[in-house]
Amino acid sequence: MAIPEEEVHMIIKQVLDEVVGPNAAYSHKDSVQWNQKAVEQITKKLVGAGKPYKYVVTSSFLQISSGSGLNVSTISYWNKITD
Repeated sequence: MAIPEEEVHMIIKQVLDEVVGPNAAYSHKDSVQWNQKAVEQITKKLVGAGKPYKYVVTSSFLQISSGSGLNVSTISYWNKITD
């Protein structure tokens, strides 16, 4: 049984609101830390749902303006014993 899509969206929004804030302006300096915290916390919450799945969480922070900045982060989770 899959985690409902609405629950995943809620987890992502909640984590991003906590990590970045709902109205934060892009900061290249902060985006590295935001990305790391976001993928770690999203993965932790998905694993905490107790479903027997492997997870790959990818996050991209992009500045939308003429001086575009980009930061990308990825994290994977699997069971070290059975996978």
